Amino acid sequence: MSQEEQVADVSQFRGPAGSRRCESVKAAMHAIASWTGERADALRRASRLTNEQFAERLGISVRTVAYWRKRPDMVPQQQTQEILDAALECASERVKELFTLIVAEKSNAASQGPDPGQRAPQRDFANLDAKFPAEPGHAVSLLDGLTGADIADRQDVTQASWIPGTPASVITDYLLSSSAWQREEEPPGVSANIAATRIRAISKHLIDIDFQFGGGYSRRMLLFYFQSDVLPLLREQHQEPARHEIFSAAAEVVQLLGWSAYDAGRHGAAQRYFLQGLRLAGEADDAMLGGRLLSNLSHQANYLGRYGEAVQFARAAQASVRDRATDTVNALLLATEARALAGGGDARLCAKVLNLAEQAFARRKPSEDPRWIGYFDELELAGEAAHCFRDLGRPREAVKYAAQAIDPVGTPARTRAFITMVAAAGSFRSGNLDEALAHATEAVTSTRSLQSSRYLRSLKDFHKSLQEKYSVSPGVRQFEDLLQRSYPNLQVRA
Repeated sequence: MSQEEQVADVSQFRGPAGSRRCESVKAAMHAIASWTGERADALRRASRLTNEQFAERLGISVRTVAYWRKRPDMVPQQQTQEILDAALECASERVKELFTLIVAEKSNAASQGPDPGQRAPQRDFANLDAKFPAEPGHAVSLLDGLTGADIADRQDVTQASWIPGTPASVITDYLLSSSAWQREEEPPGVSANIAATRIRAISKHLIDIDFQFGGGYSRRMLLFYFQSDVLPLLREQHQEPARHEIFSAAAEVVQLLGWSAYDAGRHGAAQRYFLQGLRLAGEADDAMLGGRLLSNLSHQANYLGRYGEAVQFARAAQASVRDRATDTVNALLLATEARALAGGGDARLCAKVLNLAEQAFARRKPSEDPRWIGYFDELELAGEAAHCFRDLGRPREAVKYAAQAIDPVGTPARTRAFITMVAAAGSFRSGNLDEALAHATEAVTSTRSLQSSRYLRSLKDFHKSLQEKYSVSPGVRQFEDLLQRSYPNLQVRA
């Protein structure tokens, strides 16, 4: 039966109200050119089926069906939309009639708008659950709203905090939903997809800016680029393997969005970026990038003092790649776990895992590595060790590895600033005030334009330590003057 015949079937409603209802049904029938969670759930309701029964009929997971009701605005992926098209086409005439009426009622309610004098509700990203999205289309929709709110500096985004207690559900959902977990990993190859290649090339330039000047400079460029160029590609239909390549490249950009938000102190936004990026990586069957995003969540949790969660995410990152990661990627993931263990004070296990990271790194073959890990070299691994020993309260080792982590010419400014402040903290704990001040002074004078809330926090923490023990020292006063001139917003003066 055609759509026109279906609409004629319900034209029995008489009078003005019946005419309006019939027009709404007709509009609803034409609206199913694009499915949403709300419309998919409307088909379930019209079919008089439970979530389990509907999932079995469609051949999809119960979790996905349940998710449609919770997230009515989400847009299912193309394959799921085709399944829903077929289900509606094969439904009985009574189910089709009920379905169109349910959609029409929703359409009428939406067209009436909010009550006079009331503002339309705005999505509150501060209270958005930090969950792993069931559908990639939902992740894309969330990223659209989140990046827009981030660009606008909306308060619910700038003040959103890390949501605790997420590792168990996120890890389980990712491992069970990712086809990369169930299939053999294809050997890395050269992408022939122009769009994905372009995304990665532009991302590399933005990464270089980030490393040199901090996330504060590249963040807005990254946000605008994602909204104008990447999001439209994610909404289009692509044939394989181009679709996987585009989702993988987009996941790399979302990872950068997460790091830039993390670097800017927007921890709630960063956590949500990493989670949506994880969903895109899973859709792309990119297990190594998925492991990288889990390690990012570990890094952030560790920074926020949530050491148990940091260990969970780091170990999940290693489990998610199993035997499919290169040795360089394994070294990075092991180093992330070592950082988490050091934060929690487990010196023995930290040393063991750090040693495993060094062994993996010694076996690496750079030609087999994914593009995004090209930065992880001997200096980066030494920097990870320096952070571990600083957090464990072993200043001599921290200073030793910090010295190995810096190349006078090749090390980017932001990395050099972080590592130099690790050396400053190590020297301070060793009781060598002059050496500590020398390191800190070098960090400040060489990176006065660096925009990074994490770096500013390290300066504030170091200054606080100086004030508590050496407040009357002339050298400390001199450093304080330098800090005040370089970063007047730090308010280091009492």
